[in-house]
Amino acid sequence: MEFIFIRINHIRQYLPITKEDVVVASLTTRTLQTASILSEGVPCKKVVHPSVAPRMFPQKPEGRTLPCDMLKSPEHIKNEFPDFKLISDESSK
Repeated sequence: MEFIFIRINHIRQYLPITKEDVVVASLTTRTLQTASILSEGVPCKKVVHPSVAPRMFPQKPEGRTLPCDMLKSPEHIKNEFPDFKLISDESSK
């Protein structure tokens, strides 16, 4: 887990998040956790949208999908990531 924080801090140096930014994440735990850490302490808009979600996992037929890459339900997202607003495909039309 420490490796993730090192990578995210590296990203912050080159891509700082400001309050004017909108952070968009997919419905996977991995992207929600990364977006949460990246935008921590920044009062920016944070949204989850299914259009940015992965379309195929695993990429290799013999592989398996990791739990952090599985799509999460709206209820899970609301409970685990309350700072993010869930936008559905229907509401964005």
